[in-house]
Amino acid sequence: MMEIHYAPDRLKYPMKQVGEKGEGKWKKISWDEALTTIANRLNEIKKKYGAEAIQTSPRK
Repeated sequence: MMEIHYAPDRLKYPMKQVGEKGEGKWKKISWDEALTTIANRLNEIKKKYGAEAIQTSPRK
């Protein structure tokens, strides 16, 4: 399992897809941009489908 944590091609920062889906083009973005993007998308889903459309896992 440790090889996953130290693999040279692992993600080390947030990435955003650019170009068409499937092209494999990505750009580095800030943590603030990544978290804002996620929060905005979750709010869109909640508004369109209701809060029950978002599943969370209980803490252990």
